[in-house]
Amino acid sequence: MNTQAQEPEDISRFLVDNAELIRGIFDGMLERRVFISLSIPHEEGSQFMSMLSSVEGRTITFDLPADPALTGQVLRHAKLNASAQDGGVQVQFRLADVSLSERDGRKCFSCALPADLYRIQRRNAYRVPVPVHDEVICDVVFSDPNGKPITRRLRVFDLSIGGLTLLMPLDIPELPTDTQLSVCTLRLPDTDPMDVQLVVRNSFALPTRSDNIRRRVGCEFIDLPGSAENRLQRYIFKIERILRAKSHS
Repeated sequence: MNTQAQEPEDISRFLVDNAELIRGIFDGMLERRVFISLSIPHEEGSQFMSMLSSVEGRTITFDLPADPALTGQVLRHAKLNASAQDGGVQVQFRLADVSLSERDGRKCFSCALPADLYRIQRRNAYRVPVPVHDEVICDVVFSDPNGKPITRRLRVFDLSIGGLTLLMPLDIPELPTDTQLSVCTLRLPDTDPMDVQLVVRNSFALPTRSDNIRRRVGCEFIDLPGSAENRLQRYIFKIERILRAKSHS
């Protein structure tokens, strides 16, 4: 998949090719009424804005452009490049076999969900808070004063595809920025533990020392494997659904 802004090798780590995750991304864009920028490949002046009108099974429908001539162009080529900004995350994908359809008495475009897409989320992308009823833990190996490795089980305050925030107890010394935590195990509910590597990006002192917690330490994932990213994304989707349900109740 080619993009105008970056070469594929620069964004390959953001590739999503899991059908369940892709369906979740499109469900979210439908619910949030996200604008999607569409264009016919290699056709200047063919760009138009659209929105999803349905996601059913493996099929999506979306709005036609205002210009009927552009609708005809799309149907002749039957392919579209797409880009959207969804909650601070850039989503890029291609659509194929685009055809004319009808939904609720209105004409629209219809095609299959893409087999893959790029969900480009930078280090400073939004993070979701870990619900109180969930126990997300990260086991981190530190060195004691004698250089002996010691594993500490730390609570995770929030997380994203790019990183997480750890809650540090009083007895762990402050970690300088760029400190690498190379031996860590992230434990999410309902999935196997994941070996990850972290680097400290920021550290904030808490105004109180309740629950023996002194600091929140923001960390970035280093070389997160694709399999771990997929499992992490599933959990994030779950939390997003819970938060949306609460906001609508």
